[in-house]
Amino acid sequence: MYIRYLVVLVVSAAVALMGAIPFAVAGEEQEMLGSTPAKKVDKADKKKGWVIALEPYASFVGMNGTVGVGGRRVKMDLSYGDLSKDVRTSASVALEARKGKHGILFDVSYVRLTDDAILRDEVIVVPVDATIEMTTIQALYSYRFFDTPQLTLEGFGGLRYWNLNNKIELDIPMKNYLQRYADVETWIDPIIGIKAVPHLGESLSFPIKVDIGGFDVGSRLTSKGSIGVNYMLFRNFSIQGGYGYTHVNYRNRGTIFDVTFKGPYVSAGFIF
Repeated sequence: MYIRYLVVLVVSAAVALMGAIPFAVAGEEQEMLGSTPAKKVDKADKKKGWVIALEPYASFVGMNGTVGVGGRRVKMDLSYGDLSKDVRTSASVALEARKGKHGILFDVSYVRLTDDAILRDEVIVVPVDATIEMTTIQALYSYRFFDTPQLTLEGFGGLRYWNLNNKIELDIPMKNYLQRYADVETWIDPIIGIKAVPHLGESLSFPIKVDIGGFDVGSRLTSKGSIGVNYMLFRNFSIQGGYGYTHVNYRNRGTIFDVTFKGPYVSAGFIF
């Protein structure tokens, strides 16, 4: 498995250096510079060379799908409306460096989710407490191949690292004891995608992004999409809100993580 990761890293780096194919990693998900009107970014590029953007963001995600540990599978269904109950910890930040048409992006996200679920075994129905701790780290290269005051288009691709900690606790009443299953999985997915940003004047834009990845290198398949509204309050500060979707299908021995995350997000962007 590690040989495959090494091959993907080497190939991605080589292609990025040649400039033949735009590579990137998408993060939960909002590249602030890609949402900034082209005129403002171009002026900053000419003055500074490199433009740096820092963007902390919060995602109010719901989750549904199948989580399996140690051969036990549970169905989870968390609404982002139950945020105070189900999301105990969440933190995300994105960093982008851009010069002209080229961009380098990093994104780190951590979330901890809990849910009361039901495990339906062959003979009994068992109440379950399920906990998911998930960390993603993404690094990407992007290339802006179309850039006008009305519309910018970027291709991107790269690598997304996943660290997943699943825990399932079964309360078996007829046996009067608690049974626990836990597993930690890590993997790396290659991804490719495209981003379109229509601009309405110099302050308002509408970033739209989709990507796909996995391809049986790490997970079987991942897909992600988001649509938002970005507003430049000041020359070096913007706010953004929107809606995002992520699906991942990962299976390894007795571990299953076939889930969909979706919900609104908000962010603040700082340009240096």
